[in-house]
Amino acid sequence: MEKVKKAKTKATGSTRTQIQEAYINFVLIEGKDPVSVYKFCVDNQWTEAEFYEHFSSIETIASSIWEDWLTTTITQLKADEQFSSFTVREKLLTFYFAFGEKLKLHRSYALLTIKQNMGTPPRMATLNKAKKVFTNWLTEIIADGIVRDEIAKRPILDKRYPDLFWAHFLFFLQFWKKDDSKNFERTDVFTEKSVNLAFDLISKGAVDSAFDFAKFIFQQNKFS
Repeated sequence: MEKVKKAKTKATGSTRTQIQEAYINFVLIEGKDPVSVYKFCVDNQWTEAEFYEHFSSIETIASSIWEDWLTTTITQLKADEQFSSFTVREKLLTFYFAFGEKLKLHRSYALLTIKQNMGTPPRMATLNKAKKVFTNWLTEIIADGIVRDEIAKRPILDKRYPDLFWAHFLFFLQFWKKDDSKNFERTDVFTEKSVNLAFDLISKGAVDSAFDFAKFIFQQNKFS
């Protein structure tokens, strides 16, 4: 427990951030969640009132960590003046590269979370809040992409794009988990190729031409 106490004195930022950092250190060192809010607060010299200003239980800390990682990454990108001028494809690529850097800072905990939550079948409770942040942002940039004519508007299907990209995000995490290349270079290649493929499929072009042709053939057979 002494190591966890020391981690508290090294933590920086808000109390919320300090609680998250202390939780991460505890889980990685002890291999389990703290037994109670009371003991966790005593060990880290917080009052329970301070804890409950930010979290309702020990369990909610884990989901908040991934939620904040996503929120912070997106907020920092939006603060960049150049980011607003990027295409949707470029925005998503930039997000992945930025989020990959954040994962490097917390690889041990990220790996533990991925292992616990993305098995077969997956248990997604810890990532549910992160999913909401991600899909809300995807909904925003995809809508902008449709307006800017970067993405084809396809009734019904385009509303599922955020969920499809969330599935891609989970695939990204699984690939990153197994990547043992220097500086995660293979993950960078995976990201670029998979994002480019995804946008090739949802942008105007070959897919729409194929759809139009299939529709034409169907109509010809119908009236022949």
